[in-house]
Amino acid sequence: MDEVPYYNRLMEIRELAERTAEDYPQRYCMCMTRFLNKVFGFEELAGLCLWGTHSWNYDSERDLYID
Repeated sequence: MDEVPYYNRLMEIRELAERTAEDYPQRYCMCMTRFLNKVFGFEELAGLCLWGTHSWNYDSERDLYID
């Protein structure tokens, strides 16, 4: 994905989390959102969903949501 320069890095982070975090991605949305915010500078978003609360990121430069 040429238009999303951090895509490959996101996939590396996800693969690492899947290998090392028990039951990933359940219960990891806030810590991963905060981590990605620190690494990439994304905007943090949060809200209610069917199972409780959820967090995700927003890249305002590209108008992309990262979940």
